[in-house]
Amino acid sequence: MDYGYSPSLNLFYNAKYYDLYVASGSWPNDIISVSEKVFLEYSNIAPEGKVRGKDSSGFPCWVDLPLPTRQEQIETAKAEIKRRFDEVNTYINYHQWPSKLTLGRLSALEMSMFNKALSYLDELINLDASTAPDIMWPTIPFEQ
Repeated sequence: MDYGYSPSLNLFYNAKYYDLYVASGSWPNDIISVSEKVFLEYSNIAPEGKVRGKDSSGFPCWVDLPLPTRQEQIETAKAEIKRRFDEVNTYINYHQWPSKLTLGRLSALEMSMFNKALSYLDELINLDASTAPDIMWPTIPFEQ
C-alpha cells in the first residue's frame, strides 16, 4: 500500500508513516489502500465546481460542490454589501470630496458625483441581506 484513504474523514495517509500514525492514535479504522496515482489525482486541485468526496465503495472521487446553506448565502450577501460600501467610501475619500465640500472647493461635477455616491451608499444600507440570493444590487454610479 502506497497511501491509505479514510472515507469517513475524507483524508489521505502516507503508508510510509503507518507506525507514527498508529503510535499517535491517528490511523483511522476505515483506511482503504489506494495507489499513488489515486492519491495524486485526488489530492490535487479539484475541477471547477467539484470537491473531493467518496463514491459508494468509499473510494475518493470528485463530487459536485454542495449548494450554500441559507445562512451562508446571507453571510455572503453581508460581505458583498460591506465590500461595495468600503469600495465606494475609498473612492470618495481618494477624491477628497468631504474635505473639498467643507472648504467650498467641490466643483459642480464633483458635487453631482458625490451625491450619486452617497445615494448609492444609502441604497446599500437599505439592502436586506436576508433576501439573498435574490438581492437587487444597485448599480455603481460611476466608473472606478
